[in-house]
Amino acid sequence: GRGNTMEIKYIKATQLKDVKTWKKEKINVMHDYHYTKVKEKDKKAYTSVMGKAMILMGIGMTVSGVIGVFTVSVESGIPACVTFVVGLCIMIYGQIKYNHGIF
Repeated sequence: GRGNTMEIKYIKATQLKDVKTWKKEKINVMHDYHYTKVKEKDKKAYTSVMGKAMILMGIGMTVSGVIGVFTVSVESGIPACVTFVVGLCIMIYGQIKYNHGIF
């Protein structure tokens, strides 16, 4: 229905932002307080880590959404939960390594 169409549009927009962060090194698509201490020489590595983590999270949400179309069960949320936790850990790693702290 209409809800699924809106979710798909949101996921596409989010994934586009994530690809821009990773491939085009668009650090400015994130909130500025997340990268205030990132050195110029580290911006490529930082955007790569953050973009890949966001893409991983988005893939998990997409897979969960597709599973949710065919079944109404708690198990459909497992891919989103797992990839969210892994992606969050990767983002925290990137924040600590390149921004020298979470914020």
